[in-house]
Amino acid sequence: MGVLGPTHGGDDDDDDEEAIEEKPKLKLEMKNLDSDNNVRDIINEIISMYKKSEIDGSDMTNIINQIKSINLRWHKQAIFQLVRSTVSNPSSYYSIFDISFSEFVKYTLMFYIDKGWNDDLRRIVDDGELDLKVTTSLGNGFSGILTSKNLPKKYIIYIQTMLKSMLKNPGRMFLGLYYLRFIGDRPTIESVKQFLFLILPGSSAKIQGLILYTLAKVIDDEDVTKLFINQLKSERSINRADILRYLSKNKTEFSKVKDKFQNILLELKENSENDTILSYINILLK
Repeated sequence: MGVLGPTHGGDDDDDDEEAIEEKPKLKLEMKNLDSDNNVRDIINEIISMYKKSEIDGSDMTNIINQIKSINLRWHKQAIFQLVRSTVSNPSSYYSIFDISFSEFVKYTLMFYIDKGWNDDLRRIVDDGELDLKVTTSLGNGFSGILTSKNLPKKYIIYIQTMLKSMLKNPGRMFLGLYYLRFIGDRPTIESVKQFLFLILPGSSAKIQGLILYTLAKVIDDEDVTKLFINQLKSERSINRADILRYLSKNKTEFSKVKDKFQNILLELKENSENDTILSYINILLK
C-alpha cells in the first residue's frame, strides 16, 4: 500500500507494457507529444472518457483497464507538470472537450489513482501546504469524487485511506485537516471522526477550528453533538462565535438535534454581551 492509499501496480509502468499486447488501447493521437498542446489533448480525451462513462452510469471497468494499459512512461513528467501547474493556476485552464475546471481536477485525480502514480499524486497533494489555490482545487475535486453516485467504491476507499494517513502523520496533519474542510461527504467524515476526536484536545486554536468546522457537518451524530455542547460549555473553549458559526452553516443537520442545544444556547444568550455570538444564537434558535 502506498503512502496515499492503495496502489494499482505502483509507479512502475513495466506491467503496463505487457498489458498493451493483451488489452485494447485508447484511440488517442500519440503524435508530436513533445508539445504541451498534445499532452493537453491526451489528458482531455482521457478525462472526457471518464466523464461520459460517469454520466451514462456505465461500468467503468473497461475504461480503468484501458487507462492502466496505456504506456505513458515517456509523457509522465510532462503530464505531471501540466496537472501541477493547472491546479495551482485555475485561470490557465482550457479544454477542447468542454470540460469544466472542476471536472478536470476530479477526473485527473481518478486518472492518477487508476495509473497508480501515487508518488506524483502525493507531490501534487502536498503542494496544497504552500498554496491555498491547490488545496481548494483538490479539495473540491476529492469532494466531487466522494459525492458521486456512479463511481466505483475504490476511489472512495483510496481518498479515505489517504486522509487517515495524513491525520496520523504530524507533518501532514494540518494539510489533511485543511482538505477535510472542502469535503462534505458524511461517510468520509465519519470514517476519520475518531482521529479528529484524538487530535482535538491540546491542539492549537487553528487546528481545533479546522476540526470543529469539519465535524459540524455531521452535528446530528450523537458523539459530535456531545462534543459541541461540551465545547460551548467550556470556559477554555476556542472562540464560541466560531463554533456557533460552524453550526449555523449546517442548519439542516443542526435542526435534527436543535432541542439538545436549547439549554446551552439560552444560557449563552442570557450571559453574553457579544453581538456576534448573540446573532448566531438567534439564527440557531429560529
